[in-house]
Amino acid sequence: MRKITFYILFITTCFLNTNANSQQLADTIFVLKESIDSNIHKIFIEPNKNSIYYESIGDFHSFPKSSKKEKLKLGRLPKKWVSLHLYKEKFYLYAPCDYCFNSKIGFIQNEISFENCEIISYKIDGFEKINNLKYTFNYNNYNKIDIYIIDKKRGIAVFKYKNADNEINYQLMADLKKIKKFQIIINDCRDSKTKEFEFETIDFEKIITKTEN
Repeated sequence: MRKITFYILFITTCFLNTNANSQQLADTIFVLKESIDSNIHKIFIEPNKNSIYYESIGDFHSFPKSSKKEKLKLGRLPKKWVSLHLYKEKFYLYAPCDYCFNSKIGFIQNEISFENCEIISYKIDGFEKINNLKYTFNYNNYNKIDIYIIDKKRGIAVFKYKNADNEINYQLMADLKKIKKFQIIINDCRDSKTKEFEFETIDFEKIITKTEN
């Protein structure tokens, strides 16, 4: 009797898992699906919030480690950030074909660390909390980052970079602890390297202006 009950439970579990996987596949939205030299190239939106891609996007194991003796006090500003992108007026994480495309930033041990293909760290020369939505960092002599929190609940911020030559660049970032609030656009190029997905252009100054008003 116990064997029969176990067998029924096993079959039921398999059936439910198959149904769940089939539903998940049905829910997958393909942004691009093409054949290149007999290789299939797919770009799709991952519906599974337990996807292994969240682990790779949020992997900071190569960054410097925190210490109890850490002097820099950031208050409620998150210390670890990953790239965020805009597609059809929604925010997404991105699993690129080439992982050098993505960025990670960490504020650890009085340093700011950047990762694209490799990790580069700089000593933080100055830090100021302007208000609850704006923070300023100075590093590497004359380089500066202004961080504007544009959505506190979802952990979204605009990073505004200014270098010694007064060149300005922007980046949309997400708090590492809140990345599962966003779906992932996956560039599946397992067979061969291909171009990265082109996201929408963002008017960063417009967003910053709204934040400051």
